[in-house]
Amino acid sequence: MPQQIGFLSIGMVILGVEAIFNGIILSGSEPTEVYQWQRAKILLGGFHPAIWLGFSLIFGNSTYKNTIKKWKWGIGFLLFLPAMILLTFPKAFLVDGHTAIQKGLFLFRIGWAGYAFHTIVLLGFIAILAQLERTLRSSAGRARWQIKFMVLGLCSLWGERIYEISQTLLYWELDLELQVLNLGTLIAANALMSIGIRRMPSIQLSFCPSQSFFITR
Repeated sequence: MPQQIGFLSIGMVILGVEAIFNGIILSGSEPTEVYQWQRAKILLGGFHPAIWLGFSLIFGNSTYKNTIKKWKWGIGFLLFLPAMILLTFPKAFLVDGHTAIQKGLFLFRIGWAGYAFHTIVLLGFIAILAQLERTLRSSAGRARWQIKFMVLGLCSLWGERIYEISQTLLYWELDLELQVLNLGTLIAANALMSIGIRRMPSIQLSFCPSQSFFITR
């Protein structure tokens, strides 16, 4: 399925660029410079929920066209609203980017716009995990063996993001130390996903869950 490959390719490119931004941020020493890179990283990361939700809806789903049609407004909402919030209310997004903490890192406090942004992204990541769990549960036999590591890799990646965003919402601040964990999780997730891709003869693997499965859910 070209759509599946497209979502995966775009998502992986964004993850790669985001990792580069992470490295620049963690090695930065000037608050203003770190602030600008952090803002760019957040804007880029705001596209993750829509892209990866689209992938999770298509992955292993032979009836993906109907599923995508049902989710089109949700995907559109996740695609545009986070970026609109950041670009429309920049002063209410990161309200303090000059608070230095230990180890040369910085701590950024978020305003109401930042809180709304991260809440929407968090809901998107939860939807991704729910869909991946549904895909794995509806598979069986060889199909489950083929997709298991791909699902584990993605779940570990977005599970870490959920933890990171939960900390941000709890304390109303971005702790850059958590971005080190982010990079480590990305490496582990890529390893798991690589195993999963090698197990699949083609990324176009698909199967059709039974109707009773959706009814019981």
